[in-house]
Amino acid sequence: MSNSCIFCNKPLINENKTVEHIIPACIGGKLKSNEIICRKCNSNFGTKLDDEIFKRYKIIDYCLKLKGKGKVPKVNALYKGEEFVFTYNGPKRKHPKVVSRVGNAVTLSFPSEKAARKYYRKKKKKNPNLDVDEVIKSAKRTKETLIEPFYIKSEEINEEFWRSCGKIVYEFIFDIKRSYQPSDTLFRDFILGKIPIEKYPICFGSLDYVPIKKEPYKLYHIIVVEGRSNENIILGYLEVYGCFKTVMLIEKNYSGESFLNGYYHDLMSNQYDYFVPLQNIPIRKSELIQLINNCDSSKFIKKYINSFIKSLYNVRLFPFKKKLEDLKSQLKLDEDDLNLQKVKYFFKSLKAEFISYGLELSYLENIEEQTEEATIVQKITLMLDYLRKQFNFGKMDFHFITKIMNIFQKKGKKFKIS
Repeated sequence: MSNSCIFCNKPLINENKTVEHIIPACIGGKLKSNEIICRKCNSNFGTKLDDEIFKRYKIIDYCLKLKGKGKVPKVNALYKGEEFVFTYNGPKRKHPKVVSRVGNAVTLSFPSEKAARKYYRKKKKKNPNLDVDEVIKSAKRTKETLIEPFYIKSEEINEEFWRSCGKIVYEFIFDIKRSYQPSDTLFRDFILGKIPIEKYPICFGSLDYVPIKKEPYKLYHIIVVEGRSNENIILGYLEVYGCFKTVMLIEKNYSGESFLNGYYHDLMSNQYDYFVPLQNIPIRKSELIQLINNCDSSKFIKKYINSFIKSLYNVRLFPFKKKLEDLKSQLKLDEDDLNLQKVKYFFKSLKAEFISYGLELSYLENIEEQTEEATIVQKITLMLDYLRKQFNFGKMDFHFITKIMNIFQKKGKKFKIS
């Protein structure tokens, strides 16, 4: 088994060998191996399973930019009942909208000229006299201020999602114990979709389990596998994005030695490593079997939703933390060396971050002060104060924001800003 694919048993040699991301790359995974899966199985899983977790958590990927530059997850959202899509440049309309019409003059809100042309070509089918080129040429494009929340709907958990979770943990066992030989094919058959969902050896991990010391505002992928010689079982635990937790029975006739191994990935700091869990998975064999047999999502869905909201809240704030730290370092902020150029750049950069995450503050445009620099400093102070309150609510460290605010407020006093 040591030189064969763990799913089809084909030898891992020459062109049949491939690198497998144990935690899928699409959710930021760095853990990988070229000793566990063949090229064909890797390809099959890539199209069937590996994208299942990403699809449900792509709004988190959008905030953390896990897929890298240029690989934008399409996050669909509703704003006032209308369809928008999030990009790395902020939310954009899916379809053009007429904002105002005065005589023949039309003001449009649209994501791109290409989208506007596609929209009006459909209109032309019902109105053959419509001159698409003339409409586009004469239309005035406007930018909307978005001040209400977006509504994002996540896809439901399905069979492929469960199998994807199982695949991650199963591959991790072979990563740490390459000589492992299962006593049966039950768990492998589950991953391959050969057994019905009611027999799946996995369920929600409704355990109060803390395998590693975590910072409260960060998000983690965590894998723990445990072999128990006294109970003849191997069980697994998977935590995805710090909110979706599963527990699984990988083998119930295990005859080897006891072991306990883990792997973590801190998605915000992008740090990852193997670790020894602080405690064993807190469930006995009989309890786990009963939990799996009676797996009822309705019992855990509220707890999961609350956990997901908390994760999303923290991950939405994290880019602002990184942006502020980068700006502070880049501009070498100091109250005695703040010039108009630095102030303008700071404001433009921070406002772009607000717009990118659908947090544009429309009231900033209504501020009037004695000088241009004073106006900008006041706007910066308001945005930083907003972020400080949000960080405080999310139990994230906000003291570095206060320090930056103090710098601008001291500068602002020179321009008579109260």
